[in-house]
Amino acid sequence: MIKRLKYFIAIVTGVFILSMPSVMAATCTGCDSAVLGTKEAIACGTKNASADCSDISTATNKANTALQNGINLASLVGGILAVIFVIVGGYRYITSGGASDKVTNAKNTILYALIGLVIIALAQVLVKFVLNQATG
Repeated sequence: MIKRLKYFIAIVTGVFILSMPSVMAATCTGCDSAVLGTKEAIACGTKNASADCSDISTATNKANTALQNGINLASLVGGILAVIFVIVGGYRYITSGGASDKVTNAKNTILYALIGLVIIALAQVLVKFVLNQATG
């Protein structure tokens, strides 16, 4: 079961990583050469840019939305897995029959799953903070 879980996580991670360049490939070409090297040229804003660069804020919002959706998907998968491990740990605790090593393993499974849920929640907060600061 652990081997299948590792295989599933590897596939989901691979698909996520391979799909990100196509989503974030929004580049800005044709900016006004008079502002080259300035903040406007780097951001390729609409004030001093040609018509090709007029929708860079839309592209940035799409990239941020795609990144946020990817993080949400990863958090959802991680949360579901953590809940499943809490259930598995509870089942192992109930069926341990009082054996101290089985009880300890079951408690550790539950504890690590709950720690994983806390890390997932903190990751969501951190990603939202960084995206807000980056696009602020």
